[in-house]
Amino acid sequence: MMVTCRELVDELSRIAVTFISWVYAGGMALYLALRLTVGDRIGGLLAAANAVAPYLFLPLALLVPLGLITRAKWGLLATLPLVVVAAAWLGPRYFDKAEVVPSGPVLRLITFNVYFRNQDVAGVESWLNAQDADLVLLQEIPQASILPLLYRQSERYPHQHARFSLGRLAGNAVLSRYPILAWESLNDPAERSAYLMDRYLVEIRGRTIAVYNLDMPVPVDWSRTGGSAGISAVFALMSSYDDRVRNARIDRFLERLAAETEPVIAAGDFNLSDYALKYDDIFARLHDAYRTVGSGAGATWPANARENTLLDRLPPLLRMDYVWHSDHFRAVEAAVGPELASDHGPVLATLEIVGEPSS
Repeated sequence: MMVTCRELVDELSRIAVTFISWVYAGGMALYLALRLTVGDRIGGLLAAANAVAPYLFLPLALLVPLGLITRAKWGLLATLPLVVVAAAWLGPRYFDKAEVVPSGPVLRLITFNVYFRNQDVAGVESWLNAQDADLVLLQEIPQASILPLLYRQSERYPHQHARFSLGRLAGNAVLSRYPILAWESLNDPAERSAYLMDRYLVEIRGRTIAVYNLDMPVPVDWSRTGGSAGISAVFALMSSYDDRVRNARIDRFLERLAAETEPVIAAGDFNLSDYALKYDDIFARLHDAYRTVGSGAGATWPANARENTLLDRLPPLLRMDYVWHSDHFRAVEAAVGPELASDHGPVLATLEIVGEPSS
């Protein structure tokens, strides 16, 4: 029986698609098994893969259509279970959430990593003014901009606090319409870290609230990146992924949280993907406002910092910035703001104060 050229091409295509599908499915099965058994404990590439987990399923968008076109039924047998896993695991996070109508007083707040090399702090300030939030938590403000910013915002936000970072020309600040009663640093003085973690007691509508303004370390061993640029920088960042310092800081925050007696709002740049295993440790203790009521992926990094780098040209890929809250609040709205010359996007959230009368 003579085989036509077209039939030969079709058969080779089926074999190729089937082979690639099974290799990919096998790799994903291994990854998912390691995620469930090892998690982030060994760090490195596995922890980096956990952080970007949704993107590991992207080949399905190509392999499944190719399987249908080439009628590679054995290839589809390998990939379709992964489609089910992706839909069940990732799907609910991207669906629009039910609308929440508050029945009590609300608090509108913003968290934003301004970026210590931001060249348009005036634009940031103009945007903040337009939002008219009650509470603004800022991280990594260029040091030269901090005092002028506080001065110009003193009428809108009469209650303010800022402190400068060690080893970086930047600082963190809190702008509040409500009285700030107390402040404490969660940093270990021996570390002399450039990443600041602060706890405030803020009196909001007659209730004392513990407000945490947090800036977690980048989970990268910069000494191993070798100053890479362009596409090589992506591989350098993945291969040098090291989340131990960041995870230790999150553990310190959680230890402080375990002793907390007041209602809690914790916000800031966590440098933590919501698919990293460490995210689950926080999620077990607090509510993630965006995950509760936000729409879409809510990615805040990378944003266009206007530095003409590869990261500036990429769309936001990961959710790194959060507004967390205790049971004393209910998330009403959550959204990611526009790009404001920072490598992170701002997050806006409206929280209803549950069971607290307006005063």
